Amino acid sequence: NLLAGTLISPRHVLFAAHYDNITTNRTLTFVDRQNNVVTRTLVAKKRHWEYAGRPLYYPDITIGLLDSDVPTNQLSYAKVLPDNYANHLRSGDRLPAICLDQEEKARLLDIGCIDQVSGTRVETYAHLPLDGDRLNLHEKFQSGDSGNPCLIFLNGTPVILTVWTSGIFAGGGTSVTAFKADINQLMSDLGGGYQLTEIDLAGFTPLP
Repeated sequence: NLLAGTLISPRHVLFAAHYDNITTNRTLTFVDRQNNVVTRTLVAKKRHWEYAGRPLYYPDITIGLLDSDVPTNQLSYAKVLPDNYANHLRSGDRLPAICLDQEEKARLLDIGCIDQVSGTRVETYAHLPLDGDRLNLHEKFQSGDSGNPCLIFLNGTPVILTVWTSGIFAGGGTSVTAFKADINQLMSDLGGGYQLTEIDLAGFTPLP
């Protein structure tokens, strides 16, 4: 249940680089809505070429390759935001987000910023929810939650923003949105025939 990975294509998985100790030829387990279990073998993985370990842990990105596609009629994979997302979402401040943990619980957080630039780093970070109903569905991070995803849902589609590097304050990690090109390069290097899929925001009215 530790060392979590998130499907970002039918054959690729996103991990946090600082917590990617799962070895190749190990089995990854996925569960669909009807509790049917799908297993695949991790056959290769690759860290971001600029990853720096302690104390930065940045860019905190590792991509894994599965031995074969998961069945997309059973399992969905996370999409990513397009480059023009700010026309519709601005910074994302206070959007509700789902954060998974090592116990596979879905906890609510509020997004702070989708692409927060700090020096040479671009990160996604989250706030504690302000709304009481959201706060009732929140729980603090604990050791071992690293690598789990932060997702928003648009028209019922999961959109990944980051995988957790740190649970300090309410949580943060390397921005997937800012690193799409690099993630696509890692996916190409590993093979498998897929790239990230951007969610189509054309049906959303741009903000004034």
